Amino acid sequence: MKVLAIIPARGGSKGIPNKNMTHFHGTSLVGLATKAACGSINVTHTMVSTDESVIANEAAKYGASFIGFRPPELSSDSALDQPVLRYELNQAERHFETIFEIVVMLQPTSPLRTSIDVDLCVNKLIELKASSVWTISPIEKHFHYKKQLVLTDEGTIKLAVDGPEVTRRQDLNSVFRRNGAVYVYTRDTVLNDSRLRGSRCYGVTLSHVTANIDTLSDLEQAKKDAQVIDGELHFSPEVQ
Repeated sequence: MKVLAIIPARGGSKGIPNKNMTHFHGTSLVGLATKAACGSINVTHTMVSTDESVIANEAAKYGASFIGFRPPELSSDSALDQPVLRYELNQAERHFETIFEIVVMLQPTSPLRTSIDVDLCVNKLIELKASSVWTISPIEKHFHYKKQLVLTDEGTIKLAVDGPEVTRRQDLNSVFRRNGAVYVYTRDTVLNDSRLRGSRCYGVTLSHVTANIDTLSDLEQAKKDAQVIDGELHFSPEVQ
């Protein structure tokens, strides 16, 4: 079975300049994503998707293939994931002359992941015959969607989600958010589903914390949640 890992890393960034090239405990974010892909037992090919040569060279240094720049229409901050993945999958299948049954997306801005996390998600996709697998994290019940409020134009508050008001924590079901660490898809999901979920989307909760780096404060917090031991990154445990 052929498994393609795609590292999407465009050059432009508004929150942190050159964000994908930012160093995180001695390694660039794009380098960390590439190392996680290349260290996976299941991933057979790893490629970087970018519009900048410096990022292409950095990913290649850690083992990723670069087979051409993204077109401009897929390089803006408004470009969606599915068109980018679909384009790169088609390019990769032509370049490598093979069909990839599974596609893994590893975003450099979510550096708290390991190759083991990647393999866990790929294995789950295969074992459950899923259309997609996302890593997810629990949301504290203080922020549960049934307790969220919105302001009306008049300045009054109301529940963000219609329904009976819930005030006791024990009456709230567990809810989760996608944390961006690992996404795994079937070929059909990448090619045909704009939501990148398909009909059978499963979640995997990781035992360690994750991060989504959009701002400098996100970056600093992620660095606090990680430490280098014997040259490898280790992450704080997730508090359930």
